[in-house]
Amino acid sequence: AMQDVAGTIYEGAIAFIRRQYTTIGVLAVVAAVLITGLITAFETKQVADTSVFGFDLGWRTGVAFLVGAACSMAPGIIGMYISVRSNGRAASAAQRSLVEAVQVAMRGGAVSGFLVVSLSLLGVFLMFVAFGGVDNPAEAPFLIVGYGFGASFVALFAQLGGGIYTKAADVGSDLVGKVGRADRLLDRGLHHLDDLREFRVAYADPGRDRQALGVLVGADGGIDQLVGHGVG
Repeated sequence: AMQDVAGTIYEGAIAFIRRQYTTIGVLAVVAAVLITGLITAFETKQVADTSVFGFDLGWRTGVAFLVGAACSMAPGIIGMYISVRSNGRAASAAQRSLVEAVQVAMRGGAVSGFLVVSLSLLGVFLMFVAFGGVDNPAEAPFLIVGYGFGASFVALFAQLGGGIYTKAADVGSDLVGKVGRADRLLDRGLHHLDDLREFRVAYADPGRDRQALGVLVGADGGIDQLVGHGVG
């Protein structure tokens, strides 16, 4: 049963990740093209703070934007996959030991934290080297400024989508619980209807012991309600 629940959660999480980051990826590409065009048009030689300006500065900023967006997407995708997988393991470990469950949960959650820090530093370093930061460190920060913008762009949309996802999961779990409770009440009600049917047959037979039937019917308040509505 635990594996079935974990599999259902995993299926929903992967569907959410695929839909969200596909949309964010498309928006990031559109934003990168707009940034490239705007910088090419307005960052001319007269206003540029570096020797690189116009289209040369524009495409570098756009590429840095996309790299930052990719480095921001990766921790979200990998972190969601790992956390969903570790949820079932943590629940299983809780049956044996609280300490083991906490260890599994901490190790699963630590993946996202380490990925955010490591990929951000790695991305900045790669862009710094790729855009000539080793030979000209004074101008490189102006060329990779789009990196932080791309990472923030994805983080903003991921926070919005994550809030919607958690609320949808909350409402969905609530509905599942209510439906399950309704099924249990329905099953109980069907049993009550069977008892009521038996009572009606016995009530129609004068030879039955009505006192015994009263004890039978009075054993459950739900049957009392059914009898009160059905027999009169």
